[in-house]
Amino acid sequence: MALQTAGSLFRPSLQALVAEVFPQESLPRIFSWSGSSTVAGSLSGAALGGILAGFMAIELSLFVVILLYLGAVLTIHLLHYIPVPREEKEEISSFWHEMKEGFRYVHHNRMLYGLFVMLMLGQLTFHTTLGFLSVYTSAHLKQPSIIYGLLDSTFSIGGIIAGLLGTWWWAKCQHRIGITSLLLTAAGLAIVSFTSFVPFAFFGFLLIGIGTSFIRALLQSVQQMATERRFHGRISSLRMLCNQTSVALTGPMFGVTASNYGASTVFLLLLIPVTGGVLWAYVQSRHPAFKKAITAA
Repeated sequence: MALQTAGSLFRPSLQALVAEVFPQESLPRIFSWSGSSTVAGSLSGAALGGILAGFMAIELSLFVVILLYLGAVLTIHLLHYIPVPREEKEEISSFWHEMKEGFRYVHHNRMLYGLFVMLMLGQLTFHTTLGFLSVYTSAHLKQPSIIYGLLDSTFSIGGIIAGLLGTWWWAKCQHRIGITSLLLTAAGLAIVSFTSFVPFAFFGFLLIGIGTSFIRALLQSVQQMATERRFHGRISSLRMLCNQTSVALTGPMFGVTASNYGASTVFLLLLIPVTGGVLWAYVQSRHPAFKKAITAA
């Protein structure tokens, strides 16, 4: 829980810092590349973790993890940028005051509600896929653990591909990036829901990996570009609060569904809100503030 809490504090803080350091027109590229780096890091960490667990004591393995975190902190401190100016008389506010100001800002910028919904769908699909992939492989596909590992890698490779193609996808789709990214995700969910043919399942999880990574990186860029710089931290925290709450609330329900009706039903249920998200993305794509943020890049 301590590690998860630290990670949840680290991610929105770093995302807000990225929006403060780099110019707006560079954000889609930076977030796409950082997404690819994150996936590549998770794959490397999984491989390295297995090696460390086999040759080192748990204390030494955790020490390596701490060193990596310290390295991340060092690289952040090496960044040179002009911070957002603050008023000299500005007092340090309480946590609740900061959250209330963030909610008030979102309420006055209604377009952010739509972005939060689409980002929540991407995050929910991403985490649910990771959580139920092993059950899906064993119970639905009836395949051994090696197929699970390959499916997991395929899902991660989809994230890397999305990161490499993120800038091109942004330029290609423009204000339709939400629609097309959610359509990719919906197509992948439909495939894995209805097939028991392993090659089709690989293709479905590849599409889910690409679609969810486009949503999480590119729509996050839109959100940062549409937000005033002094609110970046608060809005990033609110976005993560919505994302993690959706995962925490639906996890037990999906678990019961998988136990009673099979893991494929979980992906079929996910297809319903994602399909609704496509319609929502169409409405969002016509919003003037959304189009303005897209064309600013």
